[in-house]
Amino acid sequence: MSSDTMPAAAPRRFKPVVFGAITAIHLAAFLAFVPAYFSWPGLILCLVLIWATASLGASLCYHRLLSHKAWVAHPALRFFLLYCAALALQSGPITWSVTHRLHHRESDHEDDPHSPLKNFLWSHILWNFWTNPKLKDPAFIRRLAPDLVDDKVLQFFNRYFFWIWMSSGILTFAIGYFAGGMGSAGLQLGMSLVVWGFFVRTVVVWHNTWFVNSVTHVWGYRNYNTEDDSRNLWWVSVLTFGEGWHNNHHAIAGSARFGQKWWEFDPTWWALCVFRAMGLVKKVTLAPPLSDSIESRRWMGKSPARSPRLLRVTERRAIAWAELYRDAPAQLASFLRNPRRNLRECAALALANLGEGAKDAIEPLVQALGDECDRVREAAVQALVRIGDAAVPALQQVAQDAEAAMARMAGQRALSMIGNNN
Repeated sequence: MSSDTMPAAAPRRFKPVVFGAITAIHLAAFLAFVPAYFSWPGLILCLVLIWATASLGASLCYHRLLSHKAWVAHPALRFFLLYCAALALQSGPITWSVTHRLHHRESDHEDDPHSPLKNFLWSHILWNFWTNPKLKDPAFIRRLAPDLVDDKVLQFFNRYFFWIWMSSGILTFAIGYFAGGMGSAGLQLGMSLVVWGFFVRTVVVWHNTWFVNSVTHVWGYRNYNTEDDSRNLWWVSVLTFGEGWHNNHHAIAGSARFGQKWWEFDPTWWALCVFRAMGLVKKVTLAPPLSDSIESRRWMGKSPARSPRLLRVTERRAIAWAELYRDAPAQLASFLRNPRRNLRECAALALANLGEGAKDAIEPLVQALGDECDRVREAAVQALVRIGDAAVPALQQVAQDAEAAMARMAGQRALSMIGNNN
């Protein structure tokens, strides 16, 4: 990629907030092993939301609608799908789409945001924990997604997707609590809905989506000779509702249907057909039929990269990533040495992301709490002063009594010494 189209290189930085959030949700998902937090409504909610967030949200909305513009949605359907995608907790629509467009633009090249040719764990999860300098440059984002950055609805979801996820979880708990008759039964039902419907489901959808970034660039077969290592893999398609036909998708990225052969099932495409029958979809783009002359070749395991440029930069990239992993422990240690300051910075950043309206609502509460703390401190000081004022006379009397006693003892000692002398 020429230097005039790419922003200047900048160092990657560890993202402690993202790392902490992903780690915390993974740990919370282990509550599913507590029998008290299991319920059949919770399991059913988990399965329904896996389909709604992975198929309708991440695949149909973020991927096929926004990233590749493979179809056009009715505004009401678009808003509903954006809500489903926000519940997937995979960043906002603009960030997701720009990252994915960069992936296609640089697939399995040096600037691919999540290529397994760096290493497998990087492509699966580790790429989430470091900033990508290109994706932090507003000018580059605008060049890559000029059709998305000025959309007010997308800006809203891009800014508030985490709070949408969190508020939906709180609302789900409240529904379970009241539906369970409140008390301990309601508490148990509400917790089961949150544990299974939000924590477990979010982790499952995360890893299923990340399998597309990692596994389908390593294992599977190919229908097209693309210049990357994209593959088709059936079990990833099962988990992701059709996203596993990744080589087909990389060959013809603008197609709304990923399956090319009769047995390459694509449930997300079936959902799109249902919405089209309802009159909510138009301008659907489809890939041409797969030619019979193109034979599928099954490559077991990882084959060499097909990009000559990637082969030329392998050594330089390996050195760069070695430096990144070498510096990461130092960055984490720096965060842990002064966690209070860093947490304050994280809180300030979170407040900044809340927007002016939310800050206007929160700042009076913060000010009231500060005023109350001042009043408590002043009352404590005044109480100590009053205690001191009352104690001073008593202490003075004690001192006088002690002096008189010492004087009497001294007089008696003197008289005793005189008597002994006589």
